[in-house]
Amino acid sequence: MSLLTQAIIFAVMLATGLALGLWFDLFRFINCRGRWAPFLDLLLWAAATCAVFVVLMNVNYLELRFYVFLSLTLGLLLYFKLFSRHVLHLYRFLFTFILRVAKFLRRLLVPPLGVAAWLVDGPVELAMALAARAAAALFPDPKQDNLPPV
Repeated sequence: MSLLTQAIIFAVMLATGLALGLWFDLFRFINCRGRWAPFLDLLLWAAATCAVFVVLMNVNYLELRFYVFLSLTLGLLLYFKLFSRHVLHLYRFLFTFILRVAKFLRRLLVPPLGVAAWLVDGPVELAMALAARAAAALFPDPKQDNLPPV
């Protein structure tokens, strides 16, 4: 294996370590410590293992060498030392921004949609009630002549 190929593999695994750190911070931001936390931890690490497996399979046909683990670990450490705090602030900002936009859209759209639903639903309910009364008047209940003896 040439030195250039090894350098490319090192860079790809470094980027994979950075991506895993980003993913772990997203999981850490979302995860609430409830009864599902152990299952979600297991799911995260299973998905991370699968992601690393796919990257290793595509990059160097799953040849496990020391520099592969070194670059993956170095990518994770670089992420946690340099980017983690800023990314968590970004996640917090995006989460509050999305919540504010959702609340704004709810306040903006729910009242007109409620009025529109009332305008559509009212006549439909009235038409259904009138149709039910007309059907009851046109087709009265049949009399049961052959009742069983008591």
